[in-house]
This record gives sequence, C-alpha cells and structure tokens, in this order.
Amino acid sequence: HLNFLFISHRKDNSMNQISNFETVGTANFSATGSLTIPMTNDYLFRALLQKNNHVLVGLLSALLHLSPSDIFSAEITNPIELGSTIDAKTFILDIKVSLNDSAIINLEMQVINEHNWTDRSLSYLCRSFDHLSSGEQYQLIRPVVQIGLLNFSLFPQHPEFYATYKFLNVKNHTLPASTEWAFHLDLWQNPYAEARYYNVEPFSKEHFDRMRPDMQNYVDAGGKVITASIMHKPWNGQTYDPFESMVTWLKKADGTWYFDYTVFDKWVEYMMSLGVKKQINCYSMVPWRLSFQYFDQASNSFKYLDAKPGEPAYDEFWGNMLTSFAKHLKEKGWFDITHISMDERPMKDMLATLKVIRKADKDFKVSLAGTYHDELVKELHDYCIAIGEKFPAEVIKSRREAGQVTTYYTCCTEPRPNTFTFSAPAEAEWLGWFAAKENLDGYLRWALNSWVKNPLQDSRFTAWAAGDTYMIYPEGRSSIRFERLIEGIQAYEKIRILKEEFEKKGNKSAIKQIDKVLKTFDEFSLEKIPAATVVAKAKEAINKY
Repeated sequence: HLNFLFISHRKDNSMNQISNFETVGTANFSATGSLTIPMTNDYLFRALLQKNNHVLVGLLSALLHLSPSDIFSAEITNPIELGSTIDAKTFILDIKVSLNDSAIINLEMQVINEHNWTDRSLSYLCRSFDHLSSGEQYQLIRPVVQIGLLNFSLFPQHPEFYATYKFLNVKNHTLPASTEWAFHLDLWQNPYAEARYYNVEPFSKEHFDRMRPDMQNYVDAGGKVITASIMHKPWNGQTYDPFESMVTWLKKADGTWYFDYTVFDKWVEYMMSLGVKKQINCYSMVPWRLSFQYFDQASNSFKYLDAKPGEPAYDEFWGNMLTSFAKHLKEKGWFDITHISMDERPMKDMLATLKVIRKADKDFKVSLAGTYHDELVKELHDYCIAIGEKFPAEVIKSRREAGQVTTYYTCCTEPRPNTFTFSAPAEAEWLGWFAAKENLDGYLRWALNSWVKNPLQDSRFTAWAAGDTYMIYPEGRSSIRFERLIEGIQAYEKIRILKEEFEKKGNKSAIKQIDKVLKTFDEFSLEKIPAATVVAKAKEAINKY
C-alpha cells in the first residue's frame, strides 16, 4: 500500500486521478493513472487520516487557513479498527478530531447527494457541540467546526469549490436560523389556554409535551421574548383563559412574605430549551384591575389588596416581592434578561411604579408597550409604541447605541394593517417591512395562542375581532397570516443584511434605492393601495440584489 501526504484532483471531477504523491518517509515518488479505489472511498479516506498524522495536519491547515506550525496536536478521537477489507459497512463515517486540545473538528466525505446535507451537517455540528458532562460549566464549551468534503454542489444556484458557512453564507446571503434573526419578535404566549384545551395539568410533563409543537411555531418565527405572569390575572378578562400567577404569593402568619418561583422556573426553562432565550417579560405591576391576590396564612384563605401605584400599601406589597424576585433571578442567572413589564398604562402610574422598581433593585430592566413619552425613553430598556405613533429618529439611534430595544405594535384598534382572520394576508407580511422602514428593532402583538373556546371552529371572542386573540392553532397548526408574518420578518432580515454590506462597501446608491422602496410602506395609504400591491413591488425591487 502507499502512504502519501496530499492528493490533488483535476477540476473535471476525476477524483480518482492523482497527479502527485509522496511517501511520509524520505523517498519521493511520482505516479499517474487511475486508482481502483479512489480517495472518495470512506474507508480509504479515514484510513489515510488515521494512519498518517502529517496528512491530517496538512488537510486541516489547508481547510482552516492555518499554518501547520499553528497545529501542535490533532488527534482522531473516534478511531476505527483498520482491517483488510475496504467495503465493510460497520464503521462510523464521520471523523472527530481534537485540535490543539481546544477545538473539535468534525470531518466527513460525502460523494452522493442525498439532498439532506444542510440538516445532516447541522445535526453533526450540534452533537459535537453538546460535549459537556453533567455539572460542567458552560464556559468550558469548546468551539466546533463541521467540515464536509462534498462531491457535488451544495447549492447549485451558487456553485463554489470552497465555501464557509457561519450563521450566514458570507457570499450568498443565506438567512441564518430563525433563533439568530435580529428582528425582535414578541408574541405573548398563554400556557393556560393550552392546558385547558388539551385538558392537562398546568406545567406538568404532559402539558409541556402537548405545547411543544405550538411553541415551536413561535421559535420558527424567531420569537425572542418569554411571556410570564407574576400576578393573578394581569389582563383581567381579556382572554378566554385568564393568565394565573406563575409566582406564589404567601403572607405568613407573622406578617412576613414568602414567594415560590417553581412554576415560573419551569416555564422559563421550558421556553429556553426550545430556543427562546433573549428576554423574559414579567406582567404586570400595573394590571388592568388594580387588585392583587395573595394567600394569607393567618386566615388560610386568598385575599386581595386593592392599591394604586404611589400608595404606601402598593409600594410595600411590590417592594417585598421585587426584592425577593431580584435575588432569585440572580441565582438563576436570568436577572440581566428579565424585564418588569407593563402595557398601556398612564404616565403617572408608570413613574410611580418605576420608583418602586428602582428602590428594590436599581438595575432591573423595565419594558412598556404603550404611549410614547420623552420622560420614559431612558427609563425603559424595551419600549414599544402603537403603529400610529412615531419614535423620533434620534431617539431610535440613541437607544440602539445603548443596547435598548425599540419596537411597535398593533392590536384590536387598527382596522389595517392587522392579523385578524379576515385581514388581507399580505398585511401580516407588510408588518416586517414597516419595521424596516421605521428603522425599528421589531414588532409586538399581544396574543400568540390565547385560544377561544373552540379555536378550530370560531375565532371570535366577545367584543374582540375574529382572530385577535391568537395567530396559531392547536396541535402545531400554523395559519396563512402567521406564515405571511414570518415572510415579512425574513424581508426585514434581508434588508438589514444588504444595508450592512452596502455600508461597508460605501454603496450609497443601493442604500438610497432600498430606502426609496421602504417609503411606500405607509399605514395611512392602505385603504387606497392594498398591502399585497405594496409588498409585491417591494419584493421585486429588493430581489434584484
């Protein structure tokens, strides 16, 4: 048999032809002709790399653009027993390499296009990335590189001999996974509606299992925020299934307070396990009915405190909870992503509430979906206003520089654009384009899955328009309006990526052309020019790039 360092093949895809090879020893040879068993054979490929570390180092240095001197160790961690036959089918095809004791490299040769390489390679990458033992710190995770040596073009529309893929193909603008989109999507989740519909115990294993296909829709749309209710009925009767408190409030017989976060922790951990990890929004210190339920140990009964922001009883009630909550969040490592959240509350109530929050912990983040006020701009880390209002351009700029989130929302009041079941489907897609036009970070809507009694039969709920309380359906069912919303978010991502590239290249003309297209997204002209027309023309213009 022959030991050699490199095989160079011609571009006519004759991978079984070799032009030069040399032994690892001191002798050098030249050879031409056809190999009976080409290097595309999985066994021969593995045997060569396993038997000859010089070949392995040379291949890795070439593929990773490293100097061979930068590689002081390259060890195959899943070797096979090399036998006398090359057509055995029992060995593992992929080759795992530990590089410099700090990175994991996954190598695989693939000759036949089975049309599953993108998913398959991502699966290999994720398996290798998940290498910590129980109890090990996440900071110890080693970087992982997946290398595929393919005998076909992965993307025929963009054929390349050598391509690098991260979260984005650096040449061809392929969108990353939805969990990596920059668009800040906040659709409020209602786990209580799911428990009622599926007739399961809230926050039981069966509950989480039944919810998974439904919540996966949110993940696939790029959802960034976990909705958590930290008091009883923050929105009173706005939904068929009211939001209960995920935090147990107990006033002990001696007058001190005890708070249990078991349900809150289960819910957050579950949503994080699905991929929603950016933000936790906790509702609401200023509910629609200013009445706060707690369990009173002395009387062994539930009681209610009726108090307004600014009143001593309110300040004491929430001050105790927030102090305990901050400590718990820090222990869980969630404090920096958690927001104390309110929606559509008066200015005076917001200012009074902020005083209580800052007293409990000055570093608490706060969010509001409501009316624009200059006084709140610096106070709110996540600020969302209705589509009919506008953030000043300088405010958006300063907030982005400060790492703050600035978005907009639609609700039951706007006839168009909207996401009702009777809304034009293109209006849902229009929403993402509008966020790009306004230079905002994303979009909020108050209800992802607050299902009505029979969500598959009738989407109306009391005075709310049909479909206002939910966008997805049970058993993992999506909807046309939900899918069109995702298309608008993808358009936002494409515009963002293009603008970043054009700014780097100094292509001001292309940026002006994109801005000109975005100006057509005017909420006040939708009665005359349908969303479908505006979206179609914008797509045609953007798809030229």
